Amino acid sequence: MSILWILLLALAWAALAGELSVFSLIEGAILGSIVLLLRRQISTDFLVRTWKLLVLLAYFLWKLFVANIRVAIDIVTPNENIRAGVVAVPLDIRGSVGVTALANIISLTPGSVTLDVSDDQRTLYIHTMHLTNPDDFRRDVKQGFERRLMEVVN
Repeated sequence: MSILWILLLALAWAALAGELSVFSLIEGAILGSIVLLLRRQISTDFLVRTWKLLVLLAYFLWKLFVANIRVAIDIVTPNENIRAGVVAVPLDIRGSVGVTALANIISLTPGSVTLDVSDDQRTLYIHTMHLTNPDDFRRDVKQGFERRLMEVVN
């Protein structure tokens, strides 16, 4: 069965290359073999994590877009809607990679910056320009970035 797949992939490669030659068939057979080997090595868990990483990326890009618009509006309109504050956010994510990634993601979105992480890495201190309710802010961080990041790194 694998031989048939390699032949089909080699023919597909030659067709995509636009040249039906011995060289393109050999090249296609080699690439097809690599694809088949990788396909066997890729687990369902890898595919699920990749999907969740893409979901995290889409969520981050949306939050980045919204934060940029909000900060731009604050800059061009003289208003007094800016209510800066520092919020301590307890963390469920564990490990230095996860905590660092979360801190960086938060700092990359305009209007908020991670100030510090507690020594036990269980609390993140975040400065935000738009603080109306600390509990709502915590919930937004935990149900937004932290939850999605935990699905990727844990």
